[in-house]
Amino acid sequence: MMIRHLVRGLRKSVPEWDTPSKVALASGVILLPILLFFGFAGPQAGRIPARIGAFGILLTLQLVILWANRKSISPYHEAQDYFMTGDYETAREILEQIEYRNRPSVDALVLLGNTYRHLSMFEESQQVIEHALSLKPEYHYALYGMGKLQLVMGQYEDASNFITKALSHGSPDVVQFDLGQAYYQVGDMQRASHHFSNIEAVMEDEPSQDLLIRYYMHQMDKGDKPSNQLIRNNLAYWQTEADKYSDTAYGKALQTDVDTLTNWLEGV
Repeated sequence: MMIRHLVRGLRKSVPEWDTPSKVALASGVILLPILLFFGFAGPQAGRIPARIGAFGILLTLQLVILWANRKSISPYHEAQDYFMTGDYETAREILEQIEYRNRPSVDALVLLGNTYRHLSMFEESQQVIEHALSLKPEYHYALYGMGKLQLVMGQYEDASNFITKALSHGSPDVVQFDLGQAYYQVGDMQRASHHFSNIEAVMEDEPSQDLLIRYYMHQMDKGDKPSNQLIRNNLAYWQTEADKYSDTAYGKALQTDVDTLTNWLEGV
């Protein structure tokens, strides 16, 4: 059964391999039965070396198959790679081709919803993530995706509700950054500072978020201004985010924050 599955998989993948991998596979397939024959039915003196050679061929074939299939990743993981590099259009094109009706992938649906959000396709994003939540209502990845969408749309109360649920169902603590933003934007400084303080040390490894946390804490009279170097190195990121969501209340508020940081950097 296992061999049949392996052969079926090779029939699908081998045509996509590069030429050296195909040649290596063919050579191994030819040599392996010859060595096995001499290892069990050949002259006694040559059986052990032949068996060792056959074992070596098997190991080599495994490495050849692993190497040749190095780019054979699922559409979801391929789209994820594009998403992580900021190529949201390509990620969208791949994700939209996935069949979601018969065996829908909740992870793929949420990734598609997050991709739509980055492309400012808010209605499409909400529909897709709602579909994901209908399939898996307590999935923290989907709950956070919906919370983040509500945040950038300026729906801060909904954002805080979804992100709070996401945290209660296993989201990592770093999402408290977005929760703190939601509370900050509605003027709930006590809750905002609470969530920012919870992750302030952790976010030192995420300099763009660290910049805004230090900015928000300073604006709430709970910390010093961020350093000019921190502002200089990360201001462009937040300007891009403000431009991306310029038509929403969140984008407009973020632009005000970026303008203030720019003035600090320029000594105004």
